[in-house]
Amino acid sequence: MPIRDYKRILEYREKNYEEFLEILLEELLSFSKEDQVLLTELISHLLTTDIGDDVKVVLSKMRDDKINHILDNEGR
Repeated sequence: MPIRDYKRILEYREKNYEEFLEILLEELLSFSKEDQVLLTELISHLLTTDIGDDVKVVLSKMRDDKINHILDNEGR
């Protein structure tokens, strides 16, 4: 298991909170992409925590970015 610089991660979280959450969610998605039940449970759990509203905002942004990317590629 790689050694993580938790102090640097926590500082990043404080300065770039929304981007931090987006990276976290992307990691969860890539980790559990083969297991839809796990992914659903992880997201459901995050939505019921104190950061649930923040998670909703970031998920919405991620969806919008994905939709815009698809539309941009189809428009070419």
